[in-house]
Amino acid sequence: MIGGYIKHYRESMGYTQAELVTRIQAIHHSFSSLDEITLSRWENGHTKPSKKKQIALLIFFDFLEGVNKLYADEKLQSAKLEKTLSKRYKNVFSQNDGPYMVGESKIKVGFFDSIPTEKLAFYSQYLKNVNNIDVDLTTLDSQKSLYDGVGLYEFYSGTGILLGHFLYVIANNTVISELVGEKVVGEDGSSLYIITTYSSSKNIFMYRNFLILEALLTVSVLPKSLLVKSSLGELSGLFESINAEVVTKGEPVEDGVKFGNNRYNWLLYKVSTINLLSSKEFYFDEKLIEEQFSIIENVDT
Repeated sequence: MIGGYIKHYRESMGYTQAELVTRIQAIHHSFSSLDEITLSRWENGHTKPSKKKQIALLIFFDFLEGVNKLYADEKLQSAKLEKTLSKRYKNVFSQNDGPYMVGESKIKVGFFDSIPTEKLAFYSQYLKNVNNIDVDLTTLDSQKSLYDGVGLYEFYSGTGILLGHFLYVIANNTVISELVGEKVVGEDGSSLYIITTYSSSKNIFMYRNFLILEALLTVSVLPKSLLVKSSLGELSGLFESINAEVVTKGEPVEDGVKFGNNRYNWLLYKVSTINLLSSKEFYFDEKLIEEQFSIIENVDT
């Protein structure tokens, strides 16, 4: 698969193998030993680079659409994710788990690129009630000029019951640090910050991987990192498996996410974009998405 992308890119750009090798070597020091023989073997499918290198090449080729196709023939790639999600979603949620109910087979997906103030007020209250995070999101839409991207996805049952949400921004790390309330990203560049998210089923959780990829495709410069708050202890192992770093913590609580010797109402994780996209946990079933989700342009609940 990756060999075809490499060859197609080289031929479309009119490069010789030697010229493409020189350009790829400049991507990252991990490609410094690349030579024409190795490139030829990649193109012919005799060998292939590591998953991280494949993702780096897709980014270089400006072809992130190919990310999920790298996993198409690897039937075991979602096993760990499936196990983690099964642990999280094995039981019907209680009413205390959020303003949601378990969904039906067909899920409607609404997207807001211009987010109504009442929606932002709802999620401000949601963060306060569920995660004890006191933040005012009502000015988020009016400050869109500060962000490279901002959007809200909501998931609904056929009867209009809210089943989940995904609210994010993509912005310069300085701007995101101000939004979070403290400096959380050290390097220059930008990040995709998931402000709040929730899903009431495994399928919605997996669908968010697709939404993350879609969000990354909307900007001209790929964010270096993804930031996400999590209040679910079941997912700690998932974040750790993709080398996510805990950059800040919420309030100490008795029954929360464990970190070190303490528990907190939430942890803010940071993971590099390449680590995220190259992990086996970053997977979504395109057939499932097509069969079980439908996009609605005008949301009216």
